Amino acid sequence: MGWTEYNIYNSPKKECDKILTWEVNTRSCNVVKSYMKGNIYYAVINFKNTETNFDIKTAVVFLTHYYPKAKNFNFAYKDMNEDEYPFYYDFPESYLELLSPTTNPNAIRWREECHKHNLTKKRLSKLKKGDIIEFQSPFDTATINRGQTIRAYKHSKNCFIYSSYKWPTKWIPGDFVVVSSQK
Repeated sequence: MGWTEYNIYNSPKKECDKILTWEVNTRSCNVVKSYMKGNIYYAVINFKNTETNFDIKTAVVFLTHYYPKAKNFNFAYKDMNEDEYPFYYDFPESYLELLSPTTNPNAIRWREECHKHNLTKKRLSKLKKGDIIEFQSPFDTATINRGQTIRAYKHSKNCFIYSSYKWPTKWIPGDFVVVSSQK
């Protein structure tokens, strides 16, 4: 549940791949696919036990910190698997398709949230600069109340403008409505 820290001499992605690649007797784990988005590592891993014919593909998410100039402990990570319901949803659809079926309620819910997140990202990416959307604020800020209607226009790829506030696309819920579209 905590963080692990030590020195590394390669990239954080390569280090995370290395952590998840091992073999002990009849059991093994290897990385099927992985990528980093900022300081978050996402991967599909394959656990196998040749003795029991156990073979499953599951998702993992690592939070990482990398301080290349630090003399000691230049790398830290916190690992989570999908059964723990990590609150990070940038897991691509192509990765989700590789996962083995599961009955774990946390993993099922997490996969559903990843699907919703991917759909929202896809819908937002199709909007043009100047398009106006409307949605309910998912949280409180100093000047905005949770549930307040937000009407914002697309300013750039990852940003909408509401009043004089920048609103990152990652804060926009999937049930937004397009109010006005630039043709």
